[in-house]
Amino acid sequence: MPTSTSSQIPLVIKIACELQPDRVLDVGFGFGKYGLLCREYLEMWGSLEKGNRCAPPWRTTIDGIEGHGPYVGDLQRHIYDHVYIGDALDILQGMPDRAYDLALLIDVLEHFEFEVGTQALGEALRASRFVLVSTPRRFYSQGACYDNPLEIHRSYWTLSALRRIAPTIVVGAWNVLLARRQLVALMSLQSPDELGRWTTLGWLLGKVRKHRRRHCGTL
Repeated sequence: MPTSTSSQIPLVIKIACELQPDRVLDVGFGFGKYGLLCREYLEMWGSLEKGNRCAPPWRTTIDGIEGHGPYVGDLQRHIYDHVYIGDALDILQGMPDRAYDLALLIDVLEHFEFEVGTQALGEALRASRFVLVSTPRRFYSQGACYDNPLEIHRSYWTLSALRRIAPTIVVGAWNVLLARRQLVALMSLQSPDELGRWTTLGWLLGKVRKHRRRHCGTL
């Protein structure tokens, strides 16, 4: 759908704020929620201390890719510096290496056939220093809602599948409000040690373990 579960928002934005990227790419942005939140918390939050402006021109570049043109309106064009409309894999393949510091693939991979999703994720890792992925931990069926065949769920992704593509840190694996659980993983072609150095991993994993004990029983 052009939206995603609200329960993962704090974790996604926490990671983005820890990385402090200057250039963000939001792949499959839909409604534009994460572009808006990145704009607020990377650009405006603490703006007096950082000397940032609270209006354009912005310091942080936030671009977006959307495959379904009817989703894109004035709201999204206001949020993103540049909007790419079209096939995500094709657009990613045309981007130079390390064009971005952080790419977001939030509830996107499950809409690809597995082989195509693997290609798209590989291109995102090439084009961005870090890639933040969120995807359901179990497959569930979804059709072409909103008159959009791109909304169909075609695959599901395991941690081992992600780790075969690039070093991965799992920073979340829960969803209390919905029956399904989410897998949230930070990925990079850099070494695992380098990946861990850029995040408060201990804090994040501590939150996950505490949350699981409280809501999912003993680990």
